[in-house]
Amino acid sequence: MKMQMDTSSLHYAIIRHFLERQHAPLIDELAVEFRQPREAVVAGLRALQDYHGVVLHPTSSEIWVTHPFSAAPTNFWVRSVQPLARVFDLARVWYGWHADPDWQKWSGEEAKAIFERFGLTGPTWDIPTSAARF
Repeated sequence: MKMQMDTSSLHYAIIRHFLERQHAPLIDELAVEFRQPREAVVAGLRALQDYHGVVLHPTSSEIWVTHPFSAAPTNFWVRSVQPLARVFDLARVWYGWHADPDWQKWSGEEAKAIFERFGLTGPTWDIPTSAARF
């Protein structure tokens, strides 16, 4: 019997893999887990990328990033320094349900409310408020 593969179940499988094995699953591993052809998994990963649930490698479609995990080294500028306790508390709320099988992205309204809850305001944290997924 094939396991249903949608954006939530695919995201859950990826996060679970990161948590259990400390690296991203390969497309072929996901194909085995979902009992789907490789092409179906790639299509599912692209849909998840369109939903901003993953970032795929541009030439291979393998998983590059699934927040909060990166399968590749990153090089970015930090523009806003926050107390570590605030960052930890925010991360606990923001990423807390990423490992939930029913995961969905936060809406713009939900994201803005979370940022405000932790005192994160100003241009860096200002996002459009809507019911659409952020």
